[in-house]
Amino acid sequence: MNERQASLELKIDLLLNGVSLKGEFDLSSRAFLNSISDGIHIILKDDIYITATVNKESLFILEKVSESLILLHTTKNSHTVKVVPTGKYFEKKSSDGTWLEDIGTFQTDRLRISAFKGCSFVLKNEGCKFCEASYKRKQRRNKISNIVELVSYCERNEERIKHYLVSGGTPPENGWDHFINVCKAIRNQTNKSIYAMFSPPPTLDTIDKIVDAGVQDVAINLELFNREKSIEFIPGKTKLGFNKYSQSLEYSVKLLGNRGNVKSLLIVGLEDYSDTLNGVEYLAQRGIMPILSIFKPVMGTPLEYYPTPNKDDLIDIWMKSQEICEKYSLTLGPLCKCCQNNTLTIPVNDNYFKYE
Repeated sequence: MNERQASLELKIDLLLNGVSLKGEFDLSSRAFLNSISDGIHIILKDDIYITATVNKESLFILEKVSESLILLHTTKNSHTVKVVPTGKYFEKKSSDGTWLEDIGTFQTDRLRISAFKGCSFVLKNEGCKFCEASYKRKQRRNKISNIVELVSYCERNEERIKHYLVSGGTPPENGWDHFINVCKAIRNQTNKSIYAMFSPPPTLDTIDKIVDAGVQDVAINLELFNREKSIEFIPGKTKLGFNKYSQSLEYSVKLLGNRGNVKSLLIVGLEDYSDTLNGVEYLAQRGIMPILSIFKPVMGTPLEYYPTPNKDDLIDIWMKSQEICEKYSLTLGPLCKCCQNNTLTIPVNDNYFKYE
């Protein structure tokens, strides 16, 4: 096994199994939440970022020794690692008394801002079966004024934030103007890169407005390529229709180019691996950067007991996906090394970078 494959294998192990803790850790920190995107952000050598959940049953032990952090395993080599400092996020309230951490959360090097808390599909009983939003049966808008306060505060006080992500639940039919206004509000406060993640909007000109608001990168996530599995696991999004996704993605490429500014995520482990690879091919040949996310069951969701994918299969899918992307002069995403924390990706060429 070469060094690159060994690093990928360790990353997969940590994503699937999490870490147990030994030593003095602040367990009240939001860094220890158990969800798709939350956990403890670990940095291995060569800028490999991993978000690992805290799992007291894990054989991977993160031990605090004086000022150092050591990753241990009974049968594997130990590694000196770093952890992205998250603390208790933003211990500050907005003018109307809302905790800033309820508006946006810090993830490795970016601030993820939720235009909406909750998802409109959940309200229709059509939520994604793997997402923690599936049991939060309400949706509310985050106020523009609060978002402005948060971004303004971060621009003054948070050097660790290098770029911004706008996401958070699929907007209701009357919520797209709010999503666009959130993007505008962020752009008015910062010159840093803004990345927007959203489902296909009702009309293509909505994508024009999102880009015109100052967004440089967009993600419209297929999640599953197999339509039967898509109906089973993401019923609400599937009802939008595959053509809707295809049209939105291809239109975004016309606006932003075919070199990776348009992305789409596929979940590995909920459909046949051949379907996932067909999805990678479908995206890459259209100039859309594929991103792979490993399925991980989340407690409280309909799929909390669904089995996780096999590690050897994941390594094989990663290798084949890289080959597919290279055939179309793309690189398996995301390119930002810090944003690879919960994806089946490691930085293997000079196309990968860190925001400065």
